[in-house]
Amino acid sequence: MVLLKKYCERFYLLTKQEHEAPFLSYQTVQLNSPKDPNYLAKYTVEFPSGSSEFRTVLETAGTSLKVAKKTNVEPELQGFGELEFLSCAHHLYFPLLHISADSDRVKVKPVDLNTGESNFLKDLQAWTDSNNQLNGSELFVLRNQAKTGIGFFDAGNFYPDFIIWVRRDSKQWISFVDPKGLLHNTQGLEHPKIQFHKKIKEYQDAYKETAADKEIVLNSFILSTTQQRHLKTLASDYTFAEHHVLFQEEPGYVDKMMSTVLL
Repeated sequence: MVLLKKYCERFYLLTKQEHEAPFLSYQTVQLNSPKDPNYLAKYTVEFPSGSSEFRTVLETAGTSLKVAKKTNVEPELQGFGELEFLSCAHHLYFPLLHISADSDRVKVKPVDLNTGESNFLKDLQAWTDSNNQLNGSELFVLRNQAKTGIGFFDAGNFYPDFIIWVRRDSKQWISFVDPKGLLHNTQGLEHPKIQFHKKIKEYQDAYKETAADKEIVLNSFILSTTQQRHLKTLASDYTFAEHHVLFQEEPGYVDKMMSTVLL
């Protein structure tokens, strides 16, 4: 019964995608509209009822954000304990929240960044701070909401964690980036989310006529939070990179990714 249900769900999703495909097109991001699936107006934070420190930190953050909305100046928010307010200068909204992985005292809705996602944004910020490859270009990042954001049914119902835009004149590079663990991946490099780096080029060709006067290049990357030594039986260094799988343990993984994007 479970297998039949999964088959029916997959058949429905693939049929739905086939029906919608001719009507898809590039659209301008409208984050100020509640109709946008990645629009985020607020967080709901649950914390221990007896913790006055958490309450104070959250109330202070709320006040600072109200002021920031009027002044258009990003505040420096102070976290507390396992709660971290994460700032990435290129992300389209602020703040992003991260809760320490070993904590079960604090819960956030929509779900907070996991450690791999948080580390990626910090590493991306560090790369842009120390790199001049973006001279003449603009970089934007957006967290893609699971189930309600941009998903790809033919890649195993894949909702990549982040969308990255690099814009230079009339050319844009749009990349879908997903930090994830691969330790329990039984499909190896044939996993649909890994193979999506090939499938996305079909989207690039299929929808280029809807891009008006812009040239758009699409890419997809998996950023493994699992150390490569635990996956040594899957592939070599070169083969992983060839499939757009990079390892967060490697100091230069962001540079490798961005160099591939901007080829």
